[in-house]
Amino acid sequence: MLPIGSFQVKDQILVGLIEEFCGISGVSRNNESGHISEGPPSWIMEGGHILSEPGEEPPEWYQNDV
Repeated sequence: MLPIGSFQVKDQILVGLIEEFCGISGVSRNNESGHISEGPPSWIMEGGHILSEPGEEPPEWYQNDV
């Protein structure tokens, strides 16, 4: 098993995402590329909200979980 965060794991994730995107959208794999970059959650905005540190998510974060 590869360690989480290893180059190989990131590459597998990225290749899988690009392949799925191309399969769904019909865009040629030759026309797509991607990059995975890491940083602290406070550098990321999702849905207009800055992400919380792991374990510090507010209760409303989970209100739509099924």
